[in-house]
Amino acid sequence: MLVSSSCVASKSIPNSGIASVTQLYAFFYTPNPPFQTSNGWTLYSPRDEYGRMGVGTRSKAWRFTDINKDYSVSTLSMHHLAIFDESYI
Repeated sequence: MLVSSSCVASKSIPNSGIASVTQLYAFFYTPNPPFQTSNGWTLYSPRDEYGRMGVGTRSKAWRFTDINKDYSVSTLSMHHLAIFDESYI
């Protein structure tokens, strides 16, 4: 018989003496030293990451485009895209 984790949690919390889920470890843990807070949008650079993998730097077959900079083409894709230059086919 397979038991789901949500079923186990819902049955074990009332029996543990915890009055609220906010008393669980995930809610009160503070790392030592605390994490530095910063602007999360600057942590990842798509152009730098593509460059690290060699896209757009080792050959001219790939190029970068900002066609999705305002997310009008796709709301699910990044705003900087690497696309294959079809002239290399």
